[in-house]
This record gives sequence, C-alpha cells and structure tokens, in this order.
Amino acid sequence: MTKLFTTQADGVRAYLDDAIGIGFITYGGTITAEATYHTYDWLNALFDKVSADSLQGIIQDYRAVSRFERSYLSTVQRQNQKMAAKTIVDHPVAIIIGSLYQEKMIRMTQQLDSTAMAAHTRIVPSTQDALTYIEAWHNRREAWI
Repeated sequence: MTKLFTTQADGVRAYLDDAIGIGFITYGGTITAEATYHTYDWLNALFDKVSADSLQGIIQDYRAVSRFERSYLSTVQRQNQKMAAKTIVDHPVAIIIGSLYQEKMIRMTQQLDSTAMAAHTRIVPSTQDALTYIEAWHNRREAWI
C-alpha cells in the first residue's frame, strides 16, 4: 500500500491508498468545523488530482469520535452543496460508526444532504463491511453497463 495525498489536522487524518483506489478519512475526539473544512479541502484536492476511474470510493471512520461540535451539521451541509458539482461524487462512500450517537449524527447529515451523493452512502460497522459495500456497489454498477 502506498499512501498518497496524506493530510492530518486536529481531529482528522486522511489518505488515498493507491493500491486499492480508496480514500480513507479517520476522525477522532471532537469533530470541529475546522476539521470538517480540512476534510472537504482534502477531498476537493483529491478529486482534482485523481481520475474518476482510479478512485473506487471513500471510507469515513467515525468510531473514535466522542462529540460533534454544534456547527458540524451546518458545516457539512454547506460543504456537501459545494461538492455536488463535482462529477466524482458518483462513487460509493462507506461511513463506519461505533455508537448510536455517531449513527444519529451521521443520519442527520444525510437528511440535510440534498445531493445525489447521499444515494451512494452507506453506514457500516467495520472496515471490512465498508470494503465489501464499495466492491458490491461497483459490481452492481457494472451489471447495468
């Protein structure tokens, strides 16, 4: 595995595993607006540098998150609207959660998301389930081509 486009900020780290074409984003502690902006900046840079064919999907891991800052929901909503213009959003996103609190917060962000990206997102309990979802998503898509 080669980690490309690696970034790290308070509460978040991200990289692209170029061997499998999956972007990994891991959050921890309290998710702040700054960490959310940093994540979306990283995603935008990634989408500008990586072809749609080489990116298989994104895995976001929230299991180490203890709290979401009050501004989290509005920040995610604004950033998702900006990102909706990117053609790359037509890729699967697996979100790993470890608690009911995390799941509720993620589901709220999905309800706020008016973009087509929400249709490609799945909440899962583990990294293996995330990888399985991304593979299955591509297999279903290829069956329609």
